[in-house]
Amino acid sequence: MFTKKIVYNDILLWYELSERIFNAFDEKHFIVAELRDFVRNDSMIRGLEFNIPQDEKRVLPALLGETAKRFSWFIPENETEVWDSEGNSFFVKETYSGEEFFSLIQNECKIVFLKLQAYSNETENKDIKTYGEYLKSRCTAIVLICDCEEAEIYAKDEDFLYTVKQNAQTNLSCRVEIKTDENDGRTGMEIITS
Repeated sequence: MFTKKIVYNDILLWYELSERIFNAFDEKHFIVAELRDFVRNDSMIRGLEFNIPQDEKRVLPALLGETAKRFSWFIPENETEVWDSEGNSFFVKETYSGEEFFSLIQNECKIVFLKLQAYSNETENKDIKTYGEYLKSRCTAIVLICDCEEAEIYAKDEDFLYTVKQNAQTNLSCRVEIKTDENDGRTGMEIITS
């Protein structure tokens, strides 16, 4: 009986210590590590996939938050059908600075389908057609939304992926799937295929 009590106390002490260590670190680093641990060593994290609530009118600020300001945004015209609350086209141009984009997405809109490309600067604005082109480009992230609810986010930036994952879960109550080389067969980065 004495031995069992020592083992129990050691486990309790270990649990309390590990809980303190966990609380001492930034939660973000654990989530990024969780994303990395999810995939096997030979598989790369591509992005995220989830369904957004169809009645949500502020999807983009709920997903992107303040991180939208970090990028310039390119919206290919033929890959977008988004309406404002009055039935007009939501995006009136193809390229937005981070501040412009962040300000615009605070307004309500109805997304039927949408393709967004994020860049760290405004120098490159080319509609990316394939996953291979995306990998070779300076594009940091691609946001694809189709059928009013199916969202796929591809990103080279782990912080961006972390933010979108947390925002989707917290702000939109979404169940988020991690897309890897192993479980994602997408080769085209288009919503509308000809």
